[in-house]
Amino acid sequence: MRLSSSRSILYRFFILYGSLYAGFGVQSPYLPILLDNHHLRPETIGLALAAGMAMRLMAAQAVARLADHLDAPKVILALCTTAAALIGLGYLPAQGAWLLIAVGVLHSAALAPLPPLSDTLALGAAAPAGSGGAVIHYGWLRGCGSAAFALGLVLSGQVIGHFGIVVIVWLNTALLAAAAPMSLGVPQLLATSGHPQATPSQARGVGVLLRLPLYRKMVLLAMLILGSHAMHDSFAMIRWDHLAIVRFEPASGGDGVAERLDVPERHQLSLVFMLGLILVRGFTGPCVWIGGKRFGQCHHDALG
Repeated sequence: MRLSSSRSILYRFFILYGSLYAGFGVQSPYLPILLDNHHLRPETIGLALAAGMAMRLMAAQAVARLADHLDAPKVILALCTTAAALIGLGYLPAQGAWLLIAVGVLHSAALAPLPPLSDTLALGAAAPAGSGGAVIHYGWLRGCGSAAFALGLVLSGQVIGHFGIVVIVWLNTALLAAAAPMSLGVPQLLATSGHPQATPSQARGVGVLLRLPLYRKMVLLAMLILGSHAMHDSFAMIRWDHLAIVRFEPASGGDGVAERLDVPERHQLSLVFMLGLILVRGFTGPCVWIGGKRFGQCHHDALG
C-alpha cells in the first residue's frame, strides 16, 4: 500500500513538474523575438527583460514568505500558476513599449514563485520515511523538469513555423493552466508552521558572510557569469533573425504565419537549443557541486 501511495505521489509530481517546466520552455527562449516583433528597440527589449528579472527576485521572496506564513504552499502555487497563465495572454493585445514592459513585469511576478513553491512541496514528499514523508527522489523531479523544458522548446520550434511566433503565448498559457489543478493534487506532507526561529548568531550570518573576501569574490563571479548569459541568451535569437539564419516574420498573406527557410528549419533550431541545454546541464553539474562545497564552507566559517 505504501509503495502504491509513493508511486501515485511521484506520478502527480511528474505531471506538475512536466507541465510547469514545459510551460517555461515553450516561451522563455523565444520571448525576445516576440518583443522584437512588436518593433521594440534593442535597449527597450533589454529594459523589459531586466525589469522582469528584477521583479522575479522580489516576488519570489515575498510570495514564498507569504506561503510560509499562511502554511498554504499548494494554494499559493495554484493561484500563482493560474495568474501566470492569464497574465501571459496580455502579450497578444499589448502594443507599445511601456504596456509590453508592464505585462512582462506582471508575468514575471506570477512566474517567479513557481519553482521554489513546487520545490518546497517536492522536498516535503522526498523526506526520509521516519519524518512522515513518502520516499521519492527529488532529483528525479528536477530531471523531469529539465527534460520537459527541452521538449517544450522543441515543441515551440515545431509549431512556430506553422502558426507564427504568437503561438508561444498560447502554449505557455495552456501548459500553465494544466499545471494549476495539479498544484492542488500533490500532497503537502511537511507543515511549514512550527519551525524554530533563527538564533541571533544565525540571523547575523548574512552580514558575516558579506565580510568574507572569498564570499564576495564568489558573488562577483556569479554576477559576471549570469550577467553574460543573460546578455547573450536574450539577444541570440534576435541576432539570428537579423542575420537571416532564422526568421519569424509574417507570411505574405499577413496572417502571422512564419515563413520557412531552407536552413535551418524551426525544429533544427530548437534541437540546437536542446543540445546546448543538455551540454550545460551535463558539464556544469560538477562545477555546481564544487561551488556548493565552497559556499557551504564559507557559510560554516561565518557561523562558526
